[in-house]
Amino acid sequence: MQEFVFNSLNIVSLNARGLRNLTKRKALFLYCKRSNADFVLLQETHSGESDLKFWKTQWGDMAYFSHGSNHSAGVLTLIHKFKGDVLESTSSQDGRWVIVTVKLDNAIFIICNVYGHNSHAPNKTLFTQFTRKVQDLSNKYSGAFLIISGDFNETPDASVDRFPPKTSQNPRNSNIISTLCKDLCVDDAWRYFNPDAKGYTWTNKTMSRKSRIDLFLISPFLLQFVIEVDHQLAPFSDHYLISLNLQATKKSKGTRGYWKLNNTLLKDTTLIENIKSLAKDIFARKDLGHGSRWEFFKYKIRAVAIKRAKELMHLKN
Repeated sequence: MQEFVFNSLNIVSLNARGLRNLTKRKALFLYCKRSNADFVLLQETHSGESDLKFWKTQWGDMAYFSHGSNHSAGVLTLIHKFKGDVLESTSSQDGRWVIVTVKLDNAIFIICNVYGHNSHAPNKTLFTQFTRKVQDLSNKYSGAFLIISGDFNETPDASVDRFPPKTSQNPRNSNIISTLCKDLCVDDAWRYFNPDAKGYTWTNKTMSRKSRIDLFLISPFLLQFVIEVDHQLAPFSDHYLISLNLQATKKSKGTRGYWKLNNTLLKDTTLIENIKSLAKDIFARKDLGHGSRWEFFKYKIRAVAIKRAKELMHLKN
């Protein structure tokens, strides 16, 4: 497999809760520049076509918009002192996503900024259409890495990524994040490095409700290059700023090293059937090269094995 080399790639994402106020916009732009991120992904910007030129001038570098209305939606991807090349960009017409394809050294990244709806049904439609667009770009740029981030308004697992937790789900409501990860072969970066942790990226004013709905979903092959994936308090928002730092020119501090399977799980019939099903689904895919299928298969085995181990431990207790 090709050895990918690139100087650091830093990305931050934040639900801005509206940027129409001049003072707030200037302050938030300054805050984002101080993060030293190459890409700043903002959601709920409330931008319109008439704002494009002035906001771009205020930022002072490249900016890519998907406009909503003065009171809702809007997505904005800002680039700051990026040392690579922008190959192309595309966006939705309703303020829900912006996709920028870039080349940095010898690696190509498809960087997606998304803002989900507040209800499940329109989100299902949104992410189905979004998936088709990303798949088209992945076919066009063979071997490109995917980085999908933003405010999804959906959790990967409502039992651990929401407070209070939701232990049951309407069977008619499929898990949108799981489907997205499966269809695009991406992994939840924060959960990968924090398999047992509870962390939230949004809270209400009373702290009585919390959820992890701001995510970085990335190609599994990129996990070895993660220096840091984190979330932290941010000004002007009830969401946390989430950040991802990648670097391929030296060994990542965040890389887990080797994961060791508990051998007793090899006798578990449920896990065995799950792995067989994974193999059948993944290796039948024609949209991925053999190397990509193998990398994705390994990461999915790890995920289902950890999940099954937790289930068995819970049953014992």
